[in-house]
Amino acid sequence: MRNCTLLSIVVVAVVVASVGASAQTVNYDLYWADDANGDIWAFPDTLGTIVSPSSAFSSVTSLAVSQDGTVLVGQYFGGIARLDPTTMSTAILDPYAYNVGELCEDGESGDIFWISGDGYYEMWVLLDGLDVSEMVYTFSSQPLDIDVIPYGAHAGNLLVLLGSYEGDPKLVELERTGDFAFSIVDTVYTMWENSPRAFSFMPDGTVIVLDAVDGMSLIDIDDGYIGQFGDYQDDALTDISVGVDGTVYVVDTAFQRVLRFHESG
Repeated sequence: MRNCTLLSIVVVAVVVASVGASAQTVNYDLYWADDANGDIWAFPDTLGTIVSPSSAFSSVTSLAVSQDGTVLVGQYFGGIARLDPTTMSTAILDPYAYNVGELCEDGESGDIFWISGDGYYEMWVLLDGLDVSEMVYTFSSQPLDIDVIPYGAHAGNLLVLLGSYEGDPKLVELERTGDFAFSIVDTVYTMWENSPRAFSFMPDGTVIVLDAVDGMSLIDIDDGYIGQFGDYQDDALTDISVGVDGTVYVVDTAFQRVLRFHESG
C-alpha cells in the first residue's frame, strides 16, 4: 500500500436505506481520502481498495455519504464532487466552491450544506439541481464540523461544531426557515476551553465529539453532557465517524491510520 495522508473518514451501512429506484447496495463500510495521491479508498473489512478514478481529486478536505450510496467529496480547490464507488465515476456538482470544509447532505431535499475551511466563518448551501452554492450564514467563530440531525424531535435541523474565538467551543443547532434562511435555535453544549475537532452521531442519536484534550465525549442534544467514551486521547486525532453497529472510527494523522473503537470505548 502507498504512503497515504488520511484526512477524512465516513462510515456507510453495508446496505443503504432505500430511497426509491435510485437505491443501491454498497459493499463498503469505511471510506477515507488519500490526499497525497488524489484517491478515495473503501474498506469492506481490513483489505482496502481504491474506488475513484486515478488521481481524480486534489486537496480533499471532507467526505460524506448520500442515501443512494454515492460519496460527496469536498476539496480546497476543485469544488464539490460526487463519486459513485460502484462504477468509479465522478461528477462535479459545484466547480466554483472554494476552501470547502466539512459537508453533509439533507436526505429529504437532496440539498448539500457545507462550511468554509480555515479562516472563514461561513455556511453554504448547494440546492439540489443547481451548480453554484449560496452563502447563507456567518458564524462568530470557525465552524469545524456540520451534519443533519438524523433522529428524534430535532431531525432535519443542522448541528454545527464551532471552535473558540468569541467564547468557548460549542455545538449549536440551526433551523431552516427557507431555502437560504437559517437561524440558531439552541446552544446544545459548550466545551469549556477544549479543542474539539469533529463530531458524529451514535445509532441512538447521541452525539459523540472528538476533542484533542478530552478524547471522546457523549452529548445528548436535549440534556447535554452524558460522559466519556473510552479514555483514548491524542492531539493528532482529526476526524470521527460511527457505523450502524456503534463502532467508532477515528483518523490518526500522526501514524497515518484509522483507529476502531467498540461501544465499550
